[in-house]
Amino acid sequence: RSTLFPYTTLFRSPYRRWVFALDVPTRWPQRRTGRAADFQLLTRFDRPISTLTSFRLESATAYTVTSPLPHLMRAADTRLPVGRNERSIALAREMRERAGSDEAFIAAVLAKFRDEEYFYTLEPPRLELNSIDDFLFNTRRGFCEHFASAFTMLARAAGIPARVVTGYQGGEFNPMSGYLLIRQSEAHAWSEVWLEGRGWVRVDPTAAVAPQRVESGLEAALSEGSEALPGRFLRENALLTQMRLAWDAANTFWNNQVVAFRSEEHTSELQSPI
Repeated sequence: RSTLFPYTTLFRSPYRRWVFALDVPTRWPQRRTGRAADFQLLTRFDRPISTLTSFRLESATAYTVTSPLPHLMRAADTRLPVGRNERSIALAREMRERAGSDEAFIAAVLAKFRDEEYFYTLEPPRLELNSIDDFLFNTRRGFCEHFASAFTMLARAAGIPARVVTGYQGGEFNPMSGYLLIRQSEAHAWSEVWLEGRGWVRVDPTAAVAPQRVESGLEAALSEGSEALPGRFLRENALLTQMRLAWDAANTFWNNQVVAFRSEEHTSELQSPI
């Protein structure tokens, strides 16, 4: 059973149209935003986000789409570059034939990442023109975008509509004001695949390689001193953490007053169910 969560977001996205929301938005300010066919929440073309902005939203924790994927979206989400990554395409088609089903193929790809020598790192080697081939068969090192793009290409080569999704994963709860602080260091990439009778299903291949990255955050995935992570010292010092959270709470309080003063949107209407 899915639960609906009401919440408020406060963020800057200079002259962009994306409104960051949880899956899947069910309530949003109608006059300024809309939900696209792929469930992205976007502002109107003539009203991009140019300043600090607040949105009152509501999202569902789970959803099912029983209608078929539109033809144009299926074509777009199974498209592959011509003449590129031929070894990876051949591998995907061989794995899909052995698997016997889309679900079994997905499990097989995740098992490959988990059981073979693939490594999570923020300092991967440079890839050649056939980047997926180079990543899968040679370097085997990368961060979330590498694993998400490789998984998505393999799924498409197997005939499964797939897409890379970028957003944020995790955050730090600020007990002084009761909100979740999400930084750019929480940026993450994963995949979604289209399964008939279910709709878009999230698959995070990074979790197969470095589960601690998904379960405990970026810092947990990097061993102590192995790779420099900006702000690590500030977050590990208890006193500095309290000072930082107090400053952010005060700053957020002030920002909320400013945004509330100039806000043009005070109501939102419940949209049609998915």
